[in-house]
Amino acid sequence: MGRTYTIYAEARVGDHWYNICPLRKNDKGKLTILPIAEGRSWLKSAADEIEEYSYAHGRPSDLSEELRERFSEDDNADAGYGIPEINMKEHYRQMMCIANYGKAVKKRVKENRPTRYCGYVSKYALTDFEIGESDHISSWIHKCEYDKLDDEGKEEYTYYEWNEWDDWYGVFSNIVKTIDVLLDLFAYWAYNSLTDIDREDRIPDANDVRLIVYCD
Repeated sequence: MGRTYTIYAEARVGDHWYNICPLRKNDKGKLTILPIAEGRSWLKSAADEIEEYSYAHGRPSDLSEELRERFSEDDNADAGYGIPEINMKEHYRQMMCIANYGKAVKKRVKENRPTRYCGYVSKYALTDFEIGESDHISSWIHKCEYDKLDDEGKEEYTYYEWNEWDDWYGVFSNIVKTIDVLLDLFAYWAYNSLTDIDREDRIPDANDVRLIVYCD
């Protein structure tokens, strides 16, 4: 089985970090945190890209309350590797990274451009892709190549915009949609609730959000 990647988000207001991920009540009535994204192989490329832009590894000491509960193990607890030197602190150092959302993700997604690829796709390849027979579009050409075709050749292709199923750009595009909505909701709450903080500091933007990427 492959590794599972989870991505969480926190926003900073003043000197504190606040969880902005959704919460769900489980069967016992306890609230549990839901990640912004969670998956295995399809999420690996995006997680790797975020790590390239990360500024820290390990479990932060200033996590929000919800994420402290999610990652609550003692630093010196055994990490289950069968190696005494690898405790939970070392485990998180290897498996968790922190990145600025605005710099690592949002600025890399072009506005009004939710897909990474565009071109003229073979109608047969497109059918396989859309019905799930193929994970990738195997046959496509650029506009300059399409324009050189005769009318009969052009009939075999159609213009299409897409993301590959495991491509980081499509994941980033969805993360931006999700976090921007959650951040707007949080900012409304923060502005009206955190009245001990100056007004201009109560509304966080993308660069006040950090992503916590965990691989397990």
